[in-house]
Amino acid sequence: MKRFLKELIKSIIVGIAIFLVVLIILFLNGWDFTMQELWVEFWESMIFSMIIYLCNSASFIFLMRKYDKELFTRKYIAYGILGNIVASIIGIFLSRLVLKVVMYKTPLDEFLVGERPQYYLNSFFISMVVALLFYAAYFYKYNKEKQVKEQKIIAGSASARFDALKNQLDPHFLFNSLNVLTSLIEEDPDQAQKFTTSLSKVYRYVLEQKNKDLVTVDEELNFARTYVRLLKMRFEDSIIFDIPEKCSQPDAKIVPLSLQLLLENAVKHNIVSKTKPLDIEIGVDNQMIVVSNQVQPKVSLETSHGFGLGSMEEQYWLLAQKEI
Repeated sequence: MKRFLKELIKSIIVGIAIFLVVLIILFLNGWDFTMQELWVEFWESMIFSMIIYLCNSASFIFLMRKYDKELFTRKYIAYGILGNIVASIIGIFLSRLVLKVVMYKTPLDEFLVGERPQYYLNSFFISMVVALLFYAAYFYKYNKEKQVKEQKIIAGSASARFDALKNQLDPHFLFNSLNVLTSLIEEDPDQAQKFTTSLSKVYRYVLEQKNKDLVTVDEELNFARTYVRLLKMRFEDSIIFDIPEKCSQPDAKIVPLSLQLLLENAVKHNIVSKTKPLDIEIGVDNQMIVVSNQVQPKVSLETSHGFGLGSMEEQYWLLAQKEI
């Protein structure tokens, strides 16, 4: 009801605006009219304008509910214009019906027999001009919003990629990895070779994904397993992982390096020891990837500014308007 009242008010405003334009045209053409003629012209113009507007509004609301903002893309805009053509013809017919039959008491059968295509031309031309201007304005607005959104995605993606790469190349992480590698070279050369292979895969994956906004969940799970092997070599039995082999939805996408960031955060902020092993689980819940672990915070936490999670949150919001 509120929507109808809102559109009714708009139709009155549009009707008055169109009447003023018609009045100016008639005045410039030297039409000498009386107040009675002016009053009749006003009401006829208002009836036409309001009914045609409401019909077009109903068509637009229906199409927007079906296609949303996609209606203003090149693929679907023809549907909108076609809808306006049909709505305008129906609106003109209803306007003439109200004027002739309801106001001027013309018999319905006489009205229907007397209808001619030329009676619709002027009103149809005006309604089409207004509709085309309307769609042109919305098409321009939609494309501008799309461009701004794309630029935000590009900027957000670049920021997230930078933070992810910075996180991967964090000196502390590299220092710990090299320490583990040094120990393994002395204690277990075969394990050291495996560690070096996993470490190279980690950095190669970072470089391969640096220009991508999204990757499949299966790709990210494979990378998470590689990263986990590094952590297992570093912490041995002090850390326990449960990672699924495959995602139940093969086409599902995720921001690259998301899982690595969450795994690293879990290790970074919690005690990991043989007496207090850290159990990390990756699973799927209601079409979301869930990374969970028990909370056993370190006494002295490393400095954290939250840039990684903040960038990830912003990127997911820009890409899908969803919160992580």
